[in-house]
Amino acid sequence: MPFQDYSTSPSANTTIGEETFIGPNMPRNNVRQALQQLAADGKDLSNALDTIVTTGLNTDPLLRANLASVGGSALTGFIQSGTGSVARTVENKLRETVSVKDFRNLSEPDDTGAFVRASAYLTPIGGRLHVPAGNYNISGPIVSDSSGQTGVTEPRMTLLGDGARSTIINVAAGDFDALTFIGSNGAAADAVGSIEGINLSKDGHLGKTLVIKQYSHIAVRDIKINGGYYGLYGSDLQESHFENVLCSFALKGALIEPGAFTAPNAHTFLNCKMGPNFHSGLEVVNCGLLNIIGGSYESNQCTVPAIASFGIRVNWTSAFQIESAVGLNVWGAYIEQNGHIGARDIATGDIWIQNDAGPMAVSILGTTFNRLGHYCINNIRVENSGTYQNSLTINGNGHRSFPFAGGYTPDAGRPAVLIANPQYVLVNEGVNIYADAIERPYFKDYNNLTHGAMAQAHFLFDGTGATGVKAALEKFNIASITKLSAGTYNVVFGRAMPTSAYLPVFSLESDLRHAVTARTTGGFNFTVRNGSGTLTDDGAIGAVIFGAGY
Repeated sequence: MPFQDYSTSPSANTTIGEETFIGPNMPRNNVRQALQQLAADGKDLSNALDTIVTTGLNTDPLLRANLASVGGSALTGFIQSGTGSVARTVENKLRETVSVKDFRNLSEPDDTGAFVRASAYLTPIGGRLHVPAGNYNISGPIVSDSSGQTGVTEPRMTLLGDGARSTIINVAAGDFDALTFIGSNGAAADAVGSIEGINLSKDGHLGKTLVIKQYSHIAVRDIKINGGYYGLYGSDLQESHFENVLCSFALKGALIEPGAFTAPNAHTFLNCKMGPNFHSGLEVVNCGLLNIIGGSYESNQCTVPAIASFGIRVNWTSAFQIESAVGLNVWGAYIEQNGHIGARDIATGDIWIQNDAGPMAVSILGTTFNRLGHYCINNIRVENSGTYQNSLTINGNGHRSFPFAGGYTPDAGRPAVLIANPQYVLVNEGVNIYADAIERPYFKDYNNLTHGAMAQAHFLFDGTGATGVKAALEKFNIASITKLSAGTYNVVFGRAMPTSAYLPVFSLESDLRHAVTARTTGGFNFTVRNGSGTLTDDGAIGAVIFGAGY
């Protein structure tokens, strides 16, 4: 029966005990209890307010005070359109979402307290904090710390703005981290969170602007970050996804690194922009896999020679315990004008890869590199150490410089691609464009071999003279050649063969014979004899080693 049938017909009065609550003679101080009782009985309250108005109760001061009080939303009904919807109060409906404005105190000088109170409310129970469009000012740290939640199903607070051009959070200068999210204490297997749709701007370069720690899965989307020592800092993120994130005007754009309890599995940056920043763009340390898809990494420039400047740096250190191999994929990115201002020839790269942790696979495809007035010494720089098996695939990339006023002058000392220890890197080069031929990389010395039918090493040297290490006239994948005695030599591979089943094919200057002895994966000994079988030296001993492909 509709509400007015209970309220306007004496025969339809609702009675609780011996007291009439709804009807023409309804006691007016019972409005709240009556509505709550009808709602509990499943009655239709959708036109309750109209009925109250038409019966003249809107003139009642007590009723008006009740509706205007903090509990007033509990006195008004709501029902969603659509079959099967159920009646509930406006209070219940509105509490589906939490806004930072719900905690705003206009007597306070800024919005710091509102964010602190909203975070304190939502962090223990989880849920989304909405930051509506508008300008907000904060002067101290805002922290959502869920590290005390040790279970795998406990909720986490998330944050949602109305877009990076609409929700503007301005952070005062000071040595504090502006906005920090902490997902778990390490015992929680699944700490899942998201941050979306805000513009977070910190004044100056002290403290970090956005800090995210200890999440198994975190998604950061559609945000703009300005200022701070690090614009974006992540620690102990097992899997992370950054999409449409712009990070500018920080001292250092972004750093993602391990912390106390997890070795990150994978990080993905989709259509993100790092730059301009005052020192560097994106740095990722000791992650299993880094994916960079689209976006731009440009104008990260530095005036301090002691500080490295780069677009993207990936660093795998010997302390990192890898499970199999580490990897980097860069697909379809735009990279331009990173590097130092002034002292420009500093050993950095637009994409700078450092690895002494273990096997590494790098793929850089369809990416554009431009050099202007500020530049790194290499577009792609690989600094690898150890004897690990590494691979570098580069295909469909464009490398170009612009020598206009204040621009760039090509130099053979700045090859587009540089590999520090090429004997340990398998290079798979497809079709790339090098607009400046003088900077085209020369992969002659790079182990571009993946099949046993290809030569895995070669050497040519003069075997005459004193015993000891001999200088090679030509070599590939050869660490050393040593004369042990007359006609007896030792060869050590730069990179060990996977098995000892390889085939050295010799070329000797004179009518001499050779024999291979002491064959191992790391190298072999061989002898040279004349026709009478006497050990003898030769002035031009060469060999090509086939088989045992990687």
